[in-house]
Amino acid sequence: MQNYYTLGLNTKKISLENLEILKMTTYEHYGHDGIEEYQFNEAQIDEILGEKGLCGGNIDEETVTLLENTASTSNSELIFYFCGENADLRLNSFKKLALQYTPEETFKVDTVLEQNWNQEWMKHYETIRINKNLQVVPAWERPKQGENSSNIYINPAMAFGTGDHETTFLSLKKLTQLIDSKNSHFQSCLDFGCGSGILGLAAYKLIGPKTFVEFVDIDQEALNNTLENIQLNNINTDEMSSNLVLTMREKYLPQKKFDLIFANILLDILIQEKTTLLESLAPEGIIIISGVLVDQVEELLQNFKAMGLEEVEVETKNDWAVIVMKNNKGSLH
Repeated sequence: MQNYYTLGLNTKKISLENLEILKMTTYEHYGHDGIEEYQFNEAQIDEILGEKGLCGGNIDEETVTLLENTASTSNSELIFYFCGENADLRLNSFKKLALQYTPEETFKVDTVLEQNWNQEWMKHYETIRINKNLQVVPAWERPKQGENSSNIYINPAMAFGTGDHETTFLSLKKLTQLIDSKNSHFQSCLDFGCGSGILGLAAYKLIGPKTFVEFVDIDQEALNNTLENIQLNNINTDEMSSNLVLTMREKYLPQKKFDLIFANILLDILIQEKTTLLESLAPEGIIIISGVLVDQVEELLQNFKAMGLEEVEVETKNDWAVIVMKNNKGSLH
């Protein structure tokens, strides 16, 4: 187990010129192992970005710039990291340099155990109880929870969806309600914009092992994370090859009709992809749509009703909504 060290500087109490000198000098002469200029939790990201905060994969330059500009006006601490060989010596040398530019009371030094770092990271992901029939369980919580056929076990390291965001939570809740109602008979599911694969996995485990599920995403890393989560759930190789399919969006064609579709993506993409989604929906099929803010629901409904879908239910949680719709008109065009 190896320690690493941090030195945090209060940027409100040091001039920008001196701050830039320290940033450049510590890298060139003391070999810092990274600088953290700002960080956001999920609630802050939602507040700053709105619906953009839900988007997985690579983020565009405009979004990065928005976060950087927000951080530059709100953040007051710059953190230098030192780890590995001679980390403590390099840190102490840098402290002496920092004292030439800012009083000691404007910075703080911490020693962090690597083990503690991992434990702190894992605290952010706890078992999420959707209802009595379904829980989303991080892989390291599995021994505590025990085996349960309806639990969804995930590795949230890639952050493509952990079940705690309102949109994922609401989608899972609607799935369990539909199954409990006994009015829906699903044999196939499309998880469109699958992220970590939680929604498709839940359908597979709750409906039964004969269910065909196709996972589609634009990001190969999302599909990799989905595959890892499939394997975590003890789904055997034969089932994976015959019942579970992972497809990049660029290769997906609406050739099969699905009884159930999840579309947990942003409003603009939902509208852009509506034809593909509706061409994939079987007669009497159900589509569970999320990734939509409360004030975007009417626009979403107008677009999808115009394609022939019937509104079944809308439910909200905080600023987010889930919309359940049904194809009562057979083939859609």
